[in-house]
Amino acid sequence: MNILNKKIQPGMALGVQRPAYKHYCIYAGEINGIQYVIHYSDDKINGEKGRIELASLRDFQQDDTCWIEVFNGIEYSGAVLEISLARAVSRIGEQKYDAINNNCEHLATWCVTGESRSRQVEEIVAGLILAPREIVQAKIAEYAAAMLNKVIEKHPLATLAVAGTILLVAVAQRR
Repeated sequence: MNILNKKIQPGMALGVQRPAYKHYCIYAGEINGIQYVIHYSDDKINGEKGRIELASLRDFQQDDTCWIEVFNGIEYSGAVLEISLARAVSRIGEQKYDAINNNCEHLATWCVTGESRSRQVEEIVAGLILAPREIVQAKIAEYAAAMLNKVIEKHPLATLAVAGTILLVAVAQRR
């Protein structure tokens, strides 16, 4: 764990850096020595990604560095923490994930501030509006490479499949 356990309190938003995005949750507390969070799951359930669930902090964090996230400069106090946790608990089981309009950052920000928003989405949209086509294509390629690296890290044999696909594409382009 990279966060100080003494500092985290139920209702606080936590974040981790994934290869291509930041993932957020609300800290739910500790039960029998296990710390729990409420977040949009990264796992697919019945073919659909994004169910709000109670999970261990260890499962949420994986091998990534974890930090306490402060939205809009709000200080974590008794009332803020209680409301944040109550909001998060009220949405457990929800399966309405939408990368643009209802992602993990929307959830965590809403729990803490009462406002559903995602700075990551806002920055991407602003970049797409203002960026030349080449920059947009480069960002898409960067995202695809990060996702590919994540697959290869988890499944080393995927490297062979990826290499084979690249070879087939190269051969097809020469024809």
